[in-house]
Amino acid sequence: MRTTAKADYAVRAAVELASSGDGPVTAEHLAEAQQIPVNFLENILLDLRRAGIIESRRGASGGYLLAKPAHEIVVADVTAAAAVAIDAHPSAFGWVMLVAPERELEKHLP
Repeated sequence: MRTTAKADYAVRAAVELASSGDGPVTAEHLAEAQQIPVNFLENILLDLRRAGIIESRRGASGGYLLAKPAHEIVVADVTAAAAVAIDAHPSAFGWVMLVAPERELEKHLP
């Protein structure tokens, strides 16, 4: 099965959070530990937070942590939170791949 870099990074970030203990972990630490561009990671963390997979804490000792015990989190939920729908359409130039967040595509479906 093929996956996107976004889904791969989301799983790697969740695994890093699961293995980091009880306290919050900064986005910078996650990015460095998993070799993920920090700006890209911050968008992924936002998606994971909106999906209820992680929580964020503000302040000097803030960061990100899992919203529930690791054994209750399913990889499919993590990849779905970072899902990108890929759709192919014919054009004058051949087949064109359109990539958009799944929730954006749903707005345009009948």
